[in-house]
Amino acid sequence: LDFGVQKDGTFDALTLNLTTDSSYAGMSADSGYTWTSGNGAFTLDSYSIGLDSCDASAFYIASENYYGPTPPDSLSRLFRSSDRGATWQPTFTGPYGYLAGSFSSSVRAQFAGTASDGILRSTNKGMSWKRIGGPGNVIDSRSICAINDNIIFALDSAGNIWATYNSGGDSIRLFSASPSPLFQSDTIQCDS
Repeated sequence: LDFGVQKDGTFDALTLNLTTDSSYAGMSADSGYTWTSGNGAFTLDSYSIGLDSCDASAFYIASENYYGPTPPDSLSRLFRSSDRGATWQPTFTGPYGYLAGSFSSSVRAQFAGTASDGILRSTNKGMSWKRIGGPGNVIDSRSICAINDNIIFALDSAGNIWATYNSGGDSIRLFSASPSPLFQSDTIQCDS
């Protein structure tokens, strides 16, 4: 369903196991020739996986739980793993159909789309979530693109592209003053 590539070249994938009605994450360290299965303590209708560019052991799953088999609680959830997919914890729970399944990460933030309430943002590695506005996303979509912590694009159901350049009015400070030379590096560092 979805995959990402870590800095070390490892592929991390979100796939389906239809025989057990659960999703699981898998990883490949050899360009996809062989795969190691992770554990999937989340629901079948999980549509997007997010990777943390600064912490290779942190994964995120958006499970809107809209089209999958209805579990006893019928809730949509955001899951987080801090051990490279070995275990998963729900960090956000919403009503049936609340989450859209879209997810994107930047250096210091994670973003999840809702079907009707705009975009949710976490600045503490997925432990808590805050609504920052924007459009509702289409169910089972990948309609969010985080350029950096403040610039986010989202697509709505009518095909309109929405943008925020200040993280929905709550800017994240990108750089701090330091004695290091200007333009020493052309990329944002995880510890900057």
